[in-house]
Amino acid sequence: MKKHYFSKFWGVILLYLIGQALLIAVFKCIIPNATLSAMAAQAVTALLSMAIIAKDIRECGFCKGEYKDRKALILPLFIMPLINFPYIFLGLDIKPYTFFACIYIGLMEEMIFRGLLYSAVNVKYGEHKAIIISSIAFGLIHLVNLTSASVGLTLLQVIYATAIGLAFAVVRAKTGSLIFPVIVHALIDLLGLAAKSSMLIDSISTVILIAIAVYYYWRYVIGRNKAVTAETV
Repeated sequence: MKKHYFSKFWGVILLYLIGQALLIAVFKCIIPNATLSAMAAQAVTALLSMAIIAKDIRECGFCKGEYKDRKALILPLFIMPLINFPYIFLGLDIKPYTFFACIYIGLMEEMIFRGLLYSAVNVKYGEHKAIIISSIAFGLIHLVNLTSASVGLTLLQVIYATAIGLAFAVVRAKTGSLIFPVIVHALIDLLGLAAKSSMLIDSISTVILIAIAVYYYWRYVIGRNKAVTAETV
């Protein structure tokens, strides 16, 4: 049993939440440009995180995966980035750093929640609990946004992040890979980071994302029940 997944999970999440901020402070002393110093700190954070999981990189989902005959599982993921489309009409401020930040966040958060946490729970408690626990944890981590957003917006973010996490976790379980979750995660964040949050848009987005999450969970449960039936026959 690979109990070290939990220790690596805590190591990487602390690096992401605290270590990154410390690195940014260090790089600001070296690089006067704030954007470049932030990019340098995030790049180092990502590299250190990948080094931590190096021996378990395939088990954490950084692999080719199995996608044959699974279009119904992958294609609906690309509906998710469209939930932020209305933000285009609120005025966007997309800079080169926005693209970098979205890729960085997508990579790190998938590594942490669908990579390390999912793997840790899966080994100890099984696939189903890994899907549920990693999704809820991903939603709850967005409570850190209370420092910069209203309680209402933050709670909506917690709910729709949990829904997104559920869909991503099912894809992770069925394909063994994080390739598409990382890509779609980055696309979802792209418009969201380039505009100010809107309660109306986030409310509509939450309803749509919950519906998508229900679809994915339904597909997972149906497949799980079929597997159990086949084993008992």
